[in-house]
Parts: sequence; structure tokens; C-alpha cells
Amino acid sequence: MTSSHKIVIINEASLGELNPTEIKGTLLTSDKTLKQFASSKKVAVHGHLWLLDLMVEQQQLTGKQANAYLKRLKSDINPKLGLSDRLCQPFRARWLN
Repeated sequence: MTSSHKIVIINEASLGELNPTEIKGTLLTSDKTLKQFASSKKVAVHGHLWLLDLMVEQQQLTGKQANAYLKRLKSDINPKLGLSDRLCQPFRARWLN
């Protein structure tokens, strides 16, 4: 199955120019400001946990791989994401059981 996706790169400079009627998909970001802005414009938005969970569900990653990636994401890649243990625990429990 093939599908086409429009990829839109959004940064802080272009945030104010975002036209929600042009976005016919889901915004993937873990940037808190961008998530809040997109939500306020009724744009579907998801972050790292959602994406990892989807990849496990679709068997693109094992639960163990997703857990290892999340651990690395929190400690090395971007510790400023604010992914608390309380927030991550339900995902980890699902992935590792």
C-alpha cells in the first residue's frame, strides 16, 4: 500500500503563520508550545509516547525496544521533554507485558 503525505516543517519563526485549515493530518511534536498552539487551532497533535505506542501496536518496534528508546530519549536525546515517570509508566507497563 502506498500513500502520500505532505510534510510540513514548522519552527518558531513560522508558528504564527500556521493555517490550521491547511493541515489535513496529524502534527507530531513533543514541543509543549507547539502542541498547545496546535490544539488551540483544533489540529490533531501527538508526541513521542503516542508514536512509540503506535509503533509497538503495529509491531514496528518491540515493547523492549520502545522502552529502551524512551529511556534514551529522556536521559540523552532530550531531557527537557518533561516526560515524567508517572506519565510514562502506563506505556511502559503495556509495552513490557
